[in-house]
Amino acid sequence: MASSIFLSIITPCYNPPPQWLDSYLEQVKLIESTLDTLTIEFVIVNDGSKEDLSPLFTPLPHPSIKWVSYNKNRGKGYAIREGVKYASGKYIIYTDMDFPFGTDCIYQIYDLLHQGYDLVIGKRSKEYFDKLPIKRQLISTILKTMNHLWLPSELNDTQAGIKGFRQELKYVFLRNKINSFVFEIEFLIRASHLKNLTYTTVPVSPIQNIVFSDFSMKVIWKEIKNLFLILYPEKSAPTQPEEKAIKKSSKASRIKRNIA
Repeated sequence: MASSIFLSIITPCYNPPPQWLDSYLEQVKLIESTLDTLTIEFVIVNDGSKEDLSPLFTPLPHPSIKWVSYNKNRGKGYAIREGVKYASGKYIIYTDMDFPFGTDCIYQIYDLLHQGYDLVIGKRSKEYFDKLPIKRQLISTILKTMNHLWLPSELNDTQAGIKGFRQELKYVFLRNKINSFVFEIEFLIRASHLKNLTYTTVPVSPIQNIVFSDFSMKVIWKEIKNLFLILYPEKSAPTQPEEKAIKKSSKASRIKRNIA
């Protein structure tokens, strides 16, 4: 039986600030009031926060919320993968818990998925990059340049932190192995190998008063090693099943990319 959930919105959560749930519920109500014809679920994934958050969700503070929690901190990639695992929607969107780009881009991503695109990713504005710490600006610039080597140019901004895809791509996302921030590169490389994949971008800018954290050298080194694992997987790994075509009708003009 087909799911009655039309849209799943996944938000990972790790050591949230005080009063975070009140702010989150405001965004939930705003999204539901705007997309009032849809059945939406909001999947919050607690990625091993130090504080016990379970009392906040017993009972659930809102009927549209689905709470996923585990004790050990595993990383953003793992958390979103867990959220995708439990997502029931025809369309799946993930973003950060504080909705750093607001909600308009969520509506735009949903509209494009509903039109027939398989994959929609956020593309960061100059304003976004200007707000990043210098170290993160440098890393993002290097990554965007390098991504041209293994991704279509439209998908080179891999790290915006907001993406949407159809239920048909769920199995591709769940094949990810990387738990850290570069999981998005792994997912986009896998998805780009699909025949007949349709994709596009949505420009995103940060909301006012957003402050971006910096990365330590330890984190940067870990991400470099994980990027190496993505680009040079074990030679003994079997052929990935996601290399088959997506078979579905689409309203969108299709961008066909066949595997060599």
